[in-house]
Amino acid sequence: ENGVDTANVLTDDSLPTGNATIIVDDEGENRIVLIAGANDSLRPGHVDRALELEPGWDAILLQLEIPLETACHAIAAASAREIPVILDAGPPMEVPLDRLRGVTVLSPNESETEALTGIRPDDLASASRAATILEESTGAREVVLKLGERGALFKGDGEWELIESHQVEVVDTTAAGDSFTAALAIEYSRGAGIRQAIARALAAGALAVTRLGAQPSLPTAEEVDR
Repeated sequence: ENGVDTANVLTDDSLPTGNATIIVDDEGENRIVLIAGANDSLRPGHVDRALELEPGWDAILLQLEIPLETACHAIAAASAREIPVILDAGPPMEVPLDRLRGVTVLSPNESETEALTGIRPDDLASASRAATILEESTGAREVVLKLGERGALFKGDGEWELIESHQVEVVDTTAAGDSFTAALAIEYSRGAGIRQAIARALAAGALAVTRLGAQPSLPTAEEVDR
């Protein structure tokens, strides 16, 4: 109904659909209990078949709710084909950073940054240290830290910079990071610079937190434009 191409969607009759149970507190912050289900069935061979079917993918957008082996294979396979890879590094987990080599844009949130680097990005100095580790260890062209209500950290003109977030009434933070990274990936794939891509991503994330739910809170392109 939303115009998403489902040609590569697979069914595993032995496992249920993945499920995320989300608890939201009075401040709009969330905790998520994830049951991976059929997500765990996605294998490197499935990635290869999708890449072979369509040689002209604009980019690959990944996260880590699939087997790590599959995610790392997708990064390597796309890099070999010179397809940009945008990685939303959630949920939080410890991953050897050299396994992420080949990623183009690496975008963890605060807890994911801490899991990957051991550094909690509580201020500009600590966030910059963490981002430097991610940049040097993965070779990512762009590292974008999602810092919630503080905004997003990126490297502009050789220095780490913070772009502040929009001030909105927070109802539910669920899917804020998903909205952010989706908008970032689309804008970046269109050839926009990272600063412009982040500006659009921040608008999408801000819209998402003003609504209850995950998929229902995702904004349309027209809403982000406005």
